[in-house]
Amino acid sequence: MIRFHRHPVTKFVALVLCFLLFGGSLPSNNSESRLEGPFNWAKKHYLEGKYGETARKLELLLTYMTEEDRELNGRIYLLLGAAKEKMGKIVEARKNYTEAKQIIGKQVIVIEDIDFSDLVEYQRIIMENTKPLMERIIEREAHRPKKKQISPLLVIAGVAVVAGIVALLLLKKKKSSPDDSTPPVDPDFDTRELGIHWVRIQAGEFMMGDNFNEGEADERPVHPVYLDEYYISRYEITYEQFDKFCQERNFELPSDEGWGRGSRPVVMVKWDLANSFCLWLSKKTGKDIHLPTEAQWEKAARGTDQRRYPWGNTEPNCSLANYCCKDRTDPVGSHPSGVSPFGVHDMAGNAAEWCRDFYGGDYYQFSPYRNPRGPSRSNLYYRTVVVRGGSWDCDSDITPRSADRMEVQIDPSYLHPMVIFNDVGFRIVMEVNYI
Repeated sequence: MIRFHRHPVTKFVALVLCFLLFGGSLPSNNSESRLEGPFNWAKKHYLEGKYGETARKLELLLTYMTEEDRELNGRIYLLLGAAKEKMGKIVEARKNYTEAKQIIGKQVIVIEDIDFSDLVEYQRIIMENTKPLMERIIEREAHRPKKKQISPLLVIAGVAVVAGIVALLLLKKKKSSPDDSTPPVDPDFDTRELGIHWVRIQAGEFMMGDNFNEGEADERPVHPVYLDEYYISRYEITYEQFDKFCQERNFELPSDEGWGRGSRPVVMVKWDLANSFCLWLSKKTGKDIHLPTEAQWEKAARGTDQRRYPWGNTEPNCSLANYCCKDRTDPVGSHPSGVSPFGVHDMAGNAAEWCRDFYGGDYYQFSPYRNPRGPSRSNLYYRTVVVRGGSWDCDSDITPRSADRMEVQIDPSYLHPMVIFNDVGFRIVMEVNYI
């Protein structure tokens, strides 16, 4: 890391900027006390809610810090981390908190007049408080004074009035538009119009996870999972099928990267849009259709004998899967020798696939035995979901191993502004017993 205060030209420029920013209060390297004024000025901005101004002043002040000014160094990094967290720049906040933690160690630094207790990353890194956010919120709410309760009779009366108004509005709407009705349900729309082939996966138990001990820690421990009977699409959803959904909903058609549409697996589709396709098809057919859970995906891919890949334990080659073979997808079903034990195609290579679950790195340690569906919520600041199955791109982070999991951040952010990929598509599941 470059220490900017060791470069004389940069130091001179910073000195001038500091003079301007701090209203003529010029820091000096000779005494830590001389830096207290500029620090307090930055703190004043923080208390006023001017977090951007706070950050700019503190970053400039850091160019004047020396190794001897440890306590003030710690306070600057601490306040800078808090300002960044208030601005929503979580990654930068974590870096500054970590710097502060390395400087101050176990010492607790208090900055007068500032309460950091509502900052999640501060609690997690500085205070080493690993309790989930919701648990901390519940504790905080428990200590707040209770609000004056409203009389139950008033609540009942209010509910009755609202219910009466809603009933009158619904009755009026029904009389004014007697011909309004929801589109009729067509149970065969999925197979007849879209040509989806369903594969039945029998109810029963299988062992989920990395039994070969060759993946990341989030693939362990290997654990038993029982799944109710379900159906999974034999092939990944194609452009031809997805385009019909887009055309009916007046959505823009996803790019095919110039590879061609038709029976190629649809890629360049957001996780949210893949879910929208499932909801659309559920309404069309009256069936419970959704993206596969991780457990449903893994069982359909590797069966119940814990094989490494859908076809067995043999390493991938171009006859078994489109993996490291070409720079684009193949039409679905192009590698019949690589099908899973249930006869499901392309569960390794071609296009990696979105799963329904939010990602939890330690989820296998406490997931339920029956029909696990992933953590109930995602990261506090952004949503992360799971991708499975490998793709044509052998440089991708996801491999064709059936137990391999990849965390993908799907909300726009500082680190991952893109949420569509040219090697990620999806397939769908239909429930027999609605869960």
